[in-house]
Amino acid sequence: MEKNSRVLLIFAGVLVGVLLVVMIMSNPGGGDPNQIYDVDVGMYNGKGFGDIEIIEFSDFQCPACERIQPVVEEVLEVYGNDVKIYFRNFPLSIHENGFNSALAGACANEQGKFWEMHDKLYENQNNLDVDSLKSYAVELELNSEEFDSCLDDKKYEQEILKDLSDGRKANVKGTPTFYINGKKVSGVSFESFRGGIEGELGNSE
Repeated sequence: MEKNSRVLLIFAGVLVGVLLVVMIMSNPGGGDPNQIYDVDVGMYNGKGFGDIEIIEFSDFQCPACERIQPVVEEVLEVYGNDVKIYFRNFPLSIHENGFNSALAGACANEQGKFWEMHDKLYENQNNLDVDSLKSYAVELELNSEEFDSCLDDKKYEQEILKDLSDGRKANVKGTPTFYINGKKVSGVSFESFRGGIEGELGNSE
């Protein structure tokens, strides 16, 4: 009898675990999909020309963040007149070079080339040490002396920390995480974005 009870307890535990996984997979963004978060656009100029704000919390050393960039570009290609995409830093502690890469983006932004550095960092995820970051500034024809000083002094450290703090307040659990007019995007496919954008376009009519 005792053995049967243990088997039933184990089975119940496994069943609960499976149900939790199913719930998470059905809503990878987490939380209420209709909840609207108060998410600031941050310090970088957005890409696109529309009024619908898409805010991305991302980490330059995150492989999933790099893989979703073609989807982001497709969103801009299809909805560029309807949306504006903003980038917020959310460097994960598990990534050794994530924070310095975020600083590099901010330092490039100081010279008007954030998005160029953004692309360069994702293209070179395996080489994000400080020396490599400085070499990318040279390749992008930034003022290398100003960039190096900015990076070495961690000039924008507080801004990166604010991004992290704002992300946590908005229930960011990992990267990449996107919001469309404050609503967390559930999924990372183009269709996930299309649904959110079309919903906002419908609301504006």
